[in-house]
Amino acid sequence: MKKLAITIILVWAAYFGIQAQNILPSDMLMYSQTYPWGTARAMGMGGAFGALGADQTALSINPAGIGVYRTSDLSLTLSLNDNTSNATYFNHASSDFSDKLKIGNFGFVYTANSNKNQGWVSASFGVAYNRLNDFNRNIVIKNPSASSSLLDEFNYYANDQGRGALPTSDFYQYYEGIAWDTYLLNNSLYGNNWYDSPFSNGHTYGQSQKRERQIRGGIGETAFSFGTNYSNKFYFGATIGIQSLTYEETTLHTETDVNNNIPDLSSFTFGQYLNTYGTGYNFKTGIIFKPIDLIRIGIALHTPTFYNLNSEFHTSMDAYYDHPIGDQNDPSSYSELDIRSENNALRTPWKFIGSLAFQFKQYGLLSVDYERLNYSNMRLSGDHIIDQNDNLSTDYQPGNNIRIGAEGKIGPFALRGGFGYYGTPYKNADLKDITYKTYSAGIGFRGKSFYCDLAYVLLQYPEKYLLYSWVESQDTSTGLPLPAWKNNPSVADINYNINRFVATIGFHF
Repeated sequence: MKKLAITIILVWAAYFGIQAQNILPSDMLMYSQTYPWGTARAMGMGGAFGALGADQTALSINPAGIGVYRTSDLSLTLSLNDNTSNATYFNHASSDFSDKLKIGNFGFVYTANSNKNQGWVSASFGVAYNRLNDFNRNIVIKNPSASSSLLDEFNYYANDQGRGALPTSDFYQYYEGIAWDTYLLNNSLYGNNWYDSPFSNGHTYGQSQKRERQIRGGIGETAFSFGTNYSNKFYFGATIGIQSLTYEETTLHTETDVNNNIPDLSSFTFGQYLNTYGTGYNFKTGIIFKPIDLIRIGIALHTPTFYNLNSEFHTSMDAYYDHPIGDQNDPSSYSELDIRSENNALRTPWKFIGSLAFQFKQYGLLSVDYERLNYSNMRLSGDHIIDQNDNLSTDYQPGNNIRIGAEGKIGPFALRGGFGYYGTPYKNADLKDITYKTYSAGIGFRGKSFYCDLAYVLLQYPEKYLLYSWVESQDTSTGLPLPAWKNNPSVADINYNINRFVATIGFHF
């Protein structure tokens, strides 16, 4: 189903042309992007754990890290997330925030030792939950004096893209159809079976606009892992990952005639509601090689995650007028569409991770991860598939991600820092700045059987958000005041600052 509100899009795309699907290419991208959460130690080091181990985050990055364990381990991580959004829309700024407490990690690893230093030294089994992405955020976009309207776009499609009106029975019910039901689209004064809106026939605007989005959900993975240690030189591991995905978005678009410029209309609110949820499965395998005590080299390969996704979508329209409207004695009109349900299968890209770490004995370490996945290899199948897969190779490219982490030790205490850079998934040069960056710091304590860690992570990324594209104008070239439209996207620039405060407690035994 076409969503007017989409995240990180190509703003010039004729997006309203995709009107029969709940899951869009932008959603496929969002569900394919993951960022290491896990324990406070790993997050304090930027998630750069592909060549390290003895940490439950490694089960979701390079499962060979479970082979590094020499004792059994139990840990729990909590994360308090403060998500702030700052939007700019036609030079008007607005902001909002969302606070959530989440479980970042919870797991257990059992290690069996052979008490040998050569050959098969140990084997470990682990089950851990690691959160991989967080969608929670609130966004407010405002324009106190607009020069166009969302109804322009509804009217554009009601008039069959300006080529002559469709019969109302052919209106797309979740958009122009619901506007017709609430008298926001009517038979036009232009005649010739055209439709118009309260903004037609004179093009009086100046109304205030407000777009509110509330997004909830995320991706979590339960990792079932096995790993071994051979001669303290080679570490092997494999993980079966079961991922759970939830995404809930409520979008309310309100336009209000605050200065009484618009005949008859007082205000309207268009709402759209999307709920996507499902389960995915993947397999990860990896190896860590320690040629000398100073150096560790890690390689990991992740298969695609194969999701089975269910989605539910519906819209509503609430309109208020200056006088009773239509054949009723009420100046308001409300309509809500039934929920549309779909079932789809999503395949995310393969992922390769290469890692290098330097271990400076008891003094600390430095670690680097390089991650690559090709977003053009995403694929969707199932209900109402139109052209989601058609342009992936022209719109998306491989993502190149870098994570860097460092740890310095003073006795049982440790200081940590990290940085992450996640490159743009878009081919178009105009979107080269759509990148994700993380900055992190942390402290930790390691005792004989107990450890605790604290970390702070700042995630920053931009978004270009399309409210609507088509704006109504007037075509007088024929000598008649017929309606016309131009593609003039109304785009908000949004910057996100996500602050995470992370705490882990754990036990070795």
